[in-house]
Amino acid sequence: MNTTRFFRNATKNSASVIFFFSALGMLGLFTWGIWGLIHGMSSTESDEEYCYYFSDLVGTIGALMFTCLFFIMLYLIYINKQFTKWCVWLFYVLGATCLVYFIVSGEVYEHLFSFANQDNIQKIAVHARRLLNAPAGFMIVCFSFLPKLISDAKKLKEEQELTI
Repeated sequence: MNTTRFFRNATKNSASVIFFFSALGMLGLFTWGIWGLIHGMSSTESDEEYCYYFSDLVGTIGALMFTCLFFIMLYLIYINKQFTKWCVWLFYVLGATCLVYFIVSGEVYEHLFSFANQDNIQKIAVHARRLLNAPAGFMIVCFSFLPKLISDAKKLKEEQELTI
């Protein structure tokens, strides 16, 4: 594909280009954060620092999962404007991702308390609570807009059935 055709298609569908670059920027920010947390975990000197970086890493990965799924659902429904089975499956995947995140964070919660002793139990408890609350904002946004997404997906399905 030559560059003139690419730019001609980009000007026709500018919403898709804006959406793509905003999603790419968000992915870049998450990747930079995850890279920093992994680097911080590898250079820790105490159990408390390790627990801090580990809980933040798991929370950031959970927030990344919810954000990616939400952006994919938004793209399929609003930018692409085509109802496919992927739209329906992504609603289920979002719910399953939520369950998987809490199962994994429960295991990490137990792992963090294996590092605890009498000196640092309070600090590690704070990190463990932050682990369970880390993607809460992303989950609230995803699940609060979910009924709107479902109704818009139903409208798209009805419109496509009428045009066929």
